[in-house]
Amino acid sequence: MAPRVQAPSTQRRDHDHHQQPIPCTTPGPPRTRERSVTPDASEEENENNLKKRHFEEITDALAGNNKKQKTCSQLDIVRRQSRSLLRFVGLFTDIEAVISKGIHISEDLEDAELSGEVIGMTPDERDAIVTQYKKIVQLIPSIKEDAQFYREDPDALCDLIRYIQKHAADGRSDDLGTLKPKVLGYLPAKAPSAPPLESLTLSKGERGWAHHQTARLLCPRSLVDEFDTDPDSVESAEIAITADDYPSFLYSNEAQYNPNNIENNLLRGSYLLAVFRCLFTGPRTATRKVSGPSGGGRPSKAKIYKMTKVTPESIAYAAVLARFSICGQDSWEPQDGMFSLPNFYQAILDLFDDPTDPWYIDTLAWWNKYLATTVRQATPRRET
Repeated sequence: MAPRVQAPSTQRRDHDHHQQPIPCTTPGPPRTRERSVTPDASEEENENNLKKRHFEEITDALAGNNKKQKTCSQLDIVRRQSRSLLRFVGLFTDIEAVISKGIHISEDLEDAELSGEVIGMTPDERDAIVTQYKKIVQLIPSIKEDAQFYREDPDALCDLIRYIQKHAADGRSDDLGTLKPKVLGYLPAKAPSAPPLESLTLSKGERGWAHHQTARLLCPRSLVDEFDTDPDSVESAEIAITADDYPSFLYSNEAQYNPNNIENNLLRGSYLLAVFRCLFTGPRTATRKVSGPSGGGRPSKAKIYKMTKVTPESIAYAAVLARFSICGQDSWEPQDGMFSLPNFYQAILDLFDDPTDPWYIDTLAWWNKYLATTVRQATPRRET
């Protein structure tokens, strides 16, 4: 797969990103603008003026207070779209770098001279930016529609990027909040002699390696047999578990593990599937035996965003949130001891590097069986 533009994994990734070339984390004073009004304009000029007014409506709201932002209908569309950015574009996408550079690269591809934001980038780096930028503007079309104005007004672009970052992080936080109480019902049947599942509570501190059930799911699949024989030998051993040690929850609970073919039954675990379905097709579908409409209630994310097929990014997103939901960390951090969540996310994407690979084809076909068929007749509905 093409290289991805990710935020540095050594920093906490919540609302703020300290990246160049635009100091988007430094708020500026509210700005006022002169409205674009051109009497007796041509049809082309009127169209440009409409685009300009659309841009000004958003940027005026961004430069204003929270009340003004909440009452701007155009900005509310951007807010709702931003909330799903990490789900569909990439959980650890460096939003600032992709938008601030991508908005210039998309223009420079047609020009002879490269702008300052693009000079010095390798072709692979430009390709990575362009790939993710296209995904972002597909989700948030107004960025592309107003690109000309944002290139001319870097302060407005900074405001937009900060706004998108905040609501993208809010979307991830809400997904984790949804999962926190529900994942206890998604755990596989307890192993023999394991403590009762009822001993797990909403407290994250009692999960992770502190409880047999969650520890077994976090345990690398290659060590599960040893864990089942003597859990203490694995839990107390000084083993550096990294993102390349696929945790057992990624594997089918019913299939035999083959150490000579570690991709066999990989990404088919029942817990992972339940988390994915909770996030994308709704909590009511999480443990259903078959796909299909879930009955009443609000539309799922898959239906709202007309998600017609499962992607490697959506599987990787579910896998990272599935792991975080059973680990012992109380707050979102990209690092859990020696285990890097960004590296884990990338390791899953790397499994899908060859679209002609039978494993690639079979795995996505297996996942698509479980994507709710209600997506076919998506109805417009707001995500709050």
